[in-house]
Amino acid sequence: MKNNLTILLMVLIMPIGVIAQSEESPNFSYGPKVGINVSNAKYAGEGNPYVDTKSLVGFHVGVFARYLFLRSMAARLELLYSQKGSRWDYDGSSYQERLNYFDVPLLFEYQIIEMLSLVLGPQFGFLMSANQFEVDNKDNKFDMKEYYNTMDIGLVFGAEVQLFLNFHLALRYILGLSSATNEESYGEKWKNNMFQVSIGYSFGRNKK
Repeated sequence: MKNNLTILLMVLIMPIGVIAQSEESPNFSYGPKVGINVSNAKYAGEGNPYVDTKSLVGFHVGVFARYLFLRSMAARLELLYSQKGSRWDYDGSSYQERLNYFDVPLLFEYQIIEMLSLVLGPQFGFLMSANQFEVDNKDNKFDMKEYYNTMDIGLVFGAEVQLFLNFHLALRYILGLSSATNEESYGEKWKNNMFQVSIGYSFGRNKK
């Protein structure tokens, strides 16, 4: 799995480096981003789930690369460390399941007005760790990684607002398309859904 992830990263990052070093690509921009995740797990099996999950707050941090290939259309690649999960109450106690992913959104961006763009595209998440614990006893963690699928696929849609000094604000919703849990070992199908707010800074410039 580690070898496959390393190869994928090389395939994704090499084109970014080539474009960034090219003086003939003025429509390329890149930079860091950071923000907040509000995630939850949605039951996708038959019947009713054994618990009613609630939202869990986490964060994401990473980098992006954007290439403007038409006047109002751009392609965007992001590499993010992202926290997901959910919380619930059961038998008088509160529990959390914290999931850490390496997310790779591949997005299409359409600029509807000068300062506002819409984004749409798939996101591929690679599970790094998964832990379940009781809120009042966080030291007693249970490793849940074997109960989750290695890859999590979602659909990203949202909007981005250009701010001052090359800063931008992004609002997104990521809809889970595949089951995050391994139905055979976990016993149930759950999908990751997430609302995301982030701020980023762009280096480089885009011709209009």
